Amino acid sequence: MGAEEPSVSECAGPAQTSRPTGETRYRHVVLFRLHAGVSAAAQEEALRTLRRLGDQPGVLAWTVERSLDERKGTVFVELGTFESVQAFESFRRSDEHHAASRVMREISDWLVGDFWE
Repeated sequence: MGAEEPSVSECAGPAQTSRPTGETRYRHVVLFRLHAGVSAAAQEEALRTLRRLGDQPGVLAWTVERSLDERKGTVFVELGTFESVQAFESFRRSDEHHAASRVMREISDWLVGDFWE
């Protein structure tokens, strides 16, 4: 396996990872912009791969859908809710997440947004 992915604390400053008073759930949003020419079969397999990630411990809610807005190309939206930042970090370190990252790296670029709710 390649280099270990950085932890949440290495990706975001303390203000983003420390839990604000009263906030109880960690939200994770990813927008995957697919490269031009990705086949329909590869897109469907990628959606199945991403959707299976929601079966992991600590995931309270998980949605993966194709964006209805295609002005900027084909975009997949991943929205997850975790019971804690520790659950999210465990998710990120999982073999399933690493496998999904390898699949998506081949067919897309992405942006991530995480926040407390």
